[in-house]
Order: sequence, then C-alpha cells, then structure tokens
Amino acid sequence: MGSCGRWDATPPATEVEIVTSKVIFLFGVTGSGKTSRALGYAREQAALGVRVEIVNADSRQIYKGLPVLSACPTAAEYAEFPHHLFEFLALDEPYSAGRYGREARAVVDDIVARGAVPLVVGGTGFYFTALEGLPEVPAVPVAELKARYGHMSVDALAARVREVDPDWWTAANDSERRNPQRMMRVLGVAEVTGTLMSGYGATRGDFREVYEVEQWVMMREREELKARLRERVDAGFEAMKAEVAAVMARGLTDDAPGLQTLGFADLAACVRGEITDEDAKALLLKGHVGYAKRQETWGRKL
Repeated sequence: MGSCGRWDATPPATEVEIVTSKVIFLFGVTGSGKTSRALGYAREQAALGVRVEIVNADSRQIYKGLPVLSACPTAAEYAEFPHHLFEFLALDEPYSAGRYGREARAVVDDIVARGAVPLVVGGTGFYFTALEGLPEVPAVPVAELKARYGHMSVDALAARVREVDPDWWTAANDSERRNPQRMMRVLGVAEVTGTLMSGYGATRGDFREVYEVEQWVMMREREELKARLRERVDAGFEAMKAEVAAVMARGLTDDAPGLQTLGFADLAACVRGEITDEDAKALLLKGHVGYAKRQETWGRKL
C-alpha cells in the first residue's frame, strides 16, 4: 500500500460542496499522521468558509494525564479548531465502546445541528463501529420500512413511535422526532424484529441513513512507518518518561484503565530503574509497530 491509502479522494482545496449532513471518518494507524491530516483538511475548509470540528476516536486519547504518550494534539492544535472527547476522563475511570458510541453520536448530532462538519479521527476501529451502532441493532431492509410506513405522515409516525417505543421517544431530541427515516427505523426494529430500539446500549444503528459518511483510511509503508515511530519515540521520550513518573506518584493501581496505554508499563519499569532508557525506547518502538499491524487489519474492515 502507498504512503496514504484512502477510499475516497481528498476534496480539492479550491472547490467544496457544502453538505450539512456530511460526516468524515479518518481512521489511521499509529504514526501515520492522522492529526496533521485532520488539521490540514480543517484549514483547507476554513479557507472556503466551511467549519470543521474534530471528534476523537482513539481509546487512549480520552484519558487525562498522558498526552505525549498517547499522542494527543498539542495546546496550539487544540486552539485552532474545536476538539471533542479528548483528554476528558480520569485515568482510573472505565470507559466502554457503548458509552463512546452514545457520547460521540451526541457530539456529532450537535456539530451538524450547528452547521459544521464533524471530522471523526482516530485509530480505534471499534470506536467507529460503536459510533455507527452496527453490531447492536438488527438490520431492517429499507424497502421493507418504506413498504410498511412510507405512506404515513410525520405526525402519524410520531404517534405510532410514542405507542410502540415510548422510552425512545422520551430520549429523542426535536430533530429525531421530526425525522421520518429515523422513526420508520424505530418502528421497523420493534415490529419486524420484536426488540425495542431503546433497549440497545450503543447508538441506534441508523448512522449512515442519517448522515453522508465520507471514509478515509491512512496507512504507511512498513519501513516508513517504523522510521516515523522511531522519531516519535526519540523526540518524545523524556516527556513521556516524565508524565509516566508523575502518574506513578499518584499511587493509582496497576489495573487502572488509563494505565493500559501502550508503552506505560515499559516506561514505568524505566522510571523504577529496572530497564535502561535505550531498552525502554526499543520496547516502545516494538510495541507501537505491532499495534500498527493490528490497526491495519481494522482499517481494511471499516
């Protein structure tokens, strides 16, 4: 694969079609340059009068306290454009894909409602899947939905939804309550499969019915990626080591979810004097290269 594999061509900087319901998914392996690409695209669109807001889809960048190790955006990068779901969670707080799906969907809905374009960026494949809600909600053919409910008015659909799945109706916002496709899907899931949409823990599974998704995947040639990761480790090692030492001083237990971040255990061993700096660097590089290989598998499935 080339230096940057993508399923959709990059929109030209000189021309843009403003689609308020567009959502961009940018999945990339660690070290591929996701943050730089996301910011570059946001700058291109800003020059054309299109507002872009960046939504995190990385399971390590949700945690506070390890910004260098988890390769979070810098303060200057945060300041350029609105960023969501970055560094908001305590290191000892668990976080599920289902919770991410609900919270990221709420963020995306809000961004679109304000007329901006959400750019969902990260390397955690199952976060993208959770945002769409695909594994949890049974599929109902669109043709069947139209055949059953296509003749109904918005008011009639709303009345039926209130009767069939009142919990969904209570949780829905005004936009959802006036969206015939959304309400037809709620009815279809309930009446065709015998289960309620409100009973699913993640998002409602209708993401691609509601939004136009433009999907990009970033990868690198193996040797190029390894060189980039080595440069990241060398350049950030002292800062990584310092932030790990600061976290260790807080006395968190080893099983704290945020401490499962790739490389934390190796750096902790270095801080304790159990391995040398060079050994720690080698382990960090090996771990990140291995993780990138696993991410490539996700990237091909998205």
